[in-house]
Amino acid sequence: MSAVPTPSPIRVIHLTESSGGIEFMFGKERVIHWLMRAQAESGLVSPALAVFSPTLLAQECRRDGFDVTVLGDRERTLPLSSIAKLRSLIDAQDGPVLHTHGYKANIIGRILRVTGARLARLVATCHGFVDTSARLRAYNALDRATAFVSDIVGAPDAGMLRRFPRSARTTFIPNALPDSAGPAPSRDGARAQFGFAPAEFVAGMLGRFSVEKGTANFAQAARSCVDRCIVWAAAGNGPLEHLLSASDVPALRCVGYRSPADDYLAAIDVYVQPSFTEGLSLSLLEAMRAGLPIVATDVGATSSAVRHEREALLVRPDPAAIVAAVVRLKGDPDLRERLGDAARARFVADFRIDAMQRRYYSYYVQRSPFA
Repeated sequence: MSAVPTPSPIRVIHLTESSGGIEFMFGKERVIHWLMRAQAESGLVSPALAVFSPTLLAQECRRDGFDVTVLGDRERTLPLSSIAKLRSLIDAQDGPVLHTHGYKANIIGRILRVTGARLARLVATCHGFVDTSARLRAYNALDRATAFVSDIVGAPDAGMLRRFPRSARTTFIPNALPDSAGPAPSRDGARAQFGFAPAEFVAGMLGRFSVEKGTANFAQAARSCVDRCIVWAAAGNGPLEHLLSASDVPALRCVGYRSPADDYLAAIDVYVQPSFTEGLSLSLLEAMRAGLPIVATDVGATSSAVRHEREALLVRPDPAAIVAAVVRLKGDPDLRERLGDAARARFVADFRIDAMQRRYYSYYVQRSPFA
């Protein structure tokens, strides 16, 4: 019996803008990086990266041996000047799949399609709608209005998909992470690294310090908490960092940007997500992977990952509610253990990166209605 031939890898170009510049990789860039690694490991996809300006993501992908194209020297609101160079890249690939990420890349990819670029498929991912300015609201609206030009649009929050017009072909694809490689960090060593005393109960947030991520919620929770054995630790960076570096709140500690965050997560007792808006938070998934008990605001796709009293305590985005849930967990070690074990099991079942890789591959190989 002859062997079944192995299909040739599909050439996929991932196109994205910079969120963290050359210093940081935020959630979207980390997902792209993990996805590209999983695709290469599968042998089914040959991934490459195109970015509108220099980024840390481009540096990391080059280090991994991926083909990387930097289309410009700086970030622009809508990088129309990148179109000619991107078209040349596509033409040299003999009809690749173009996988766009975020409103800038999604819109540019659709301009390329309608102006005749030779693409096997055009797949888009909407990682979230940040509508903190009139300009961003306009570009996000344009992204949704033109979504019908993409063969498929994926998003990590089913609620986001309801904002797209009926002409768009959409699908829910939750965010995902690679599983931990190797043993978990030592708790005692991790706590010593961050200066957490044995008697301290550490409630930690992780992520970008911005309005939508609930930074002010977390800072106010630390200010209002009367249990002085609880330390409120924040890992990350962003425009509201000053709220977390307040010298008049001894229980509030800002430990800076941490990537990877494994040691930080090993050092804390409970993970806190204080956000006002979310897609599906990567920091939440990292906490689930680490088997931590979780207090999270019930916003966005959070409840699709963790359920109240089963894998987490879900609360309204209010400092008093966050404090009450953290105090409850501090006083109930059995509840902490149950929630942490359940969160880890849910991560293993539903949120590992290989599941995302298989899902996107199924869309890459479908015949395009634009063919």
